[in-house]
Amino acid sequence: MDTTPGTMTIASGAQVTNLTSGTLNVRVDSGNNWAVSTGAALANFGRINNLNQRLNINSGATLFGTGVVSDLTGDASRNNGRLAVNGGAIFSPGDSPAHSIGTFIVEGRLDLNQNARMIIEVDLNHPATNDVVGVDKWSNIRGIIGMTNIGAVPFSAGQSFLIVSNNFGLPNTPETANLDYRFEPATPGVGLQWDVGNLITNGIVSIVSAPTTPTNITFTVLGGTNLTLSWPSGWLGWQLQTQTNNLARGISTNDADWSAVSGSEFTNQVTAPIDPARPTEFYRLFIP
Repeated sequence: MDTTPGTMTIASGAQVTNLTSGTLNVRVDSGNNWAVSTGAALANFGRINNLNQRLNINSGATLFGTGVVSDLTGDASRNNGRLAVNGGAIFSPGDSPAHSIGTFIVEGRLDLNQNARMIIEVDLNHPATNDVVGVDKWSNIRGIIGMTNIGAVPFSAGQSFLIVSNNFGLPNTPETANLDYRFEPATPGVGLQWDVGNLITNGIVSIVSAPTTPTNITFTVLGGTNLTLSWPSGWLGWQLQTQTNNLARGISTNDADWSAVSGSEFTNQVTAPIDPARPTEFYRLFIP
């Protein structure tokens, strides 16, 4: 740990663990920020009183636990002190960085910055169902929200998950217009979509069925060697399937003759090489 005057940094290869009964008061001279740096981890199961402007979780660093990070110097609108998860960093509530369900509380502002990753694990057989982050304000919502099912019950339409709760029971009001987040995986599975209509205000992610009305596939040929197929983003969750036959037979209507293009349900564009040795090749969008 680097405690050079004016700085406090948890360095690469180190893990600092604040135990359940622990209270860690952090003040850096001159009011500077403090950081968890690349390759380091902060495991918080107790209370961290952040007496500075912000705690930065930097690229390549990990924050996990079931504790509290509290900003005791923030202004009334919760904009001063904050927990900033920066690009390339991982924030994962729970007893470990993976395969655990837990709640992490931020008594202040949470920024999920561009290309940062917040891992929300789901287990419908667990009493708590999923990870939750409690915040005073969720301001920058720009990174990757990784919805990871670690349980035996698969994702299905109609499921709903509270992933970010407001500590005061109020609707969330982001301070900025930075709302360029994305989900991984891009869909919960074949024929399913994430419904984020209630995410920004109330922190709820739901699963809905993808549209059942077919849409068109458009194509472009790149350099005479690759075929790019695309379809509207509203049809995420549909699966691209392919079929190869000889010229005399043409297309088969037997579902058994079609094979899935791996991963196509998570995107709306696929590029495939053009193989002159295949007499005919057909594509279709399919939903179970």
